Amino acid sequence: MSAECEKREGLHVNTDLRTVDIVDDTGQSCRPSKIGEIVVTDLVNYAAPLIRYRTGDLASLLDRACSCGRGLPLMDSVIGRIIDMFVLPDGSQIYGGLFSTFFYDHVREVRSYQVHQIDRDAAIVRIVPTLSCEREKLSDQILRAFRDYTSGKMRFEIRFVEQIDQEASGKFRHVKSDIHNLQSGCFACKVKHPDQGLAGHTCDQSDFICLCT
Repeated sequence: MSAECEKREGLHVNTDLRTVDIVDDTGQSCRPSKIGEIVVTDLVNYAAPLIRYRTGDLASLLDRACSCGRGLPLMDSVIGRIIDMFVLPDGSQIYGGLFSTFFYDHVREVRSYQVHQIDRDAAIVRIVPTLSCEREKLSDQILRAFRDYTSGKMRFEIRFVEQIDQEASGKFRHVKSDIHNLQSGCFACKVKHPDQGLAGHTCDQSDFICLCT
């Protein structure tokens, strides 16, 4: 889809093979530098064509040309997944990777961790501690930091556990959210359900292909 050249000034989008668009949660194209979801149309896969396929990855397009002279559009690095975005009670969103930065300074106390948003105003923080971990002290530090990250809009329950399960896919996720922006509509058909999100709307969420008729 994209690759970096020797100048390392961004990722060159291979527009001769596939088109790439960055969209917001209403399906509208984002202006350059604004972060949104990567949507791809494959121009060469005739056996199983992908048309405006929602990847679930977050990135932004760049509004400058690379000094290498190739002339291809530039895209910034992928910063994460939509599923890792935390939706706060007021509808604003923060990137879940922010929580991971806290643990960079606590590698001697924390063997593994997971921050799991279960409601717009609530999350569970699972910690697998090391033997040297001072649990009460660490808990206080986590609560102060995470409340600051979310401007006090979320509650955090800290659980010290022996292990944290992997996902069904076999992957381990340090940060995950069960909440999606309820103001969003179906990307393909623009159906809106402002009161209940996409509840009752037929859409195959596994591969983001809309099944609306």
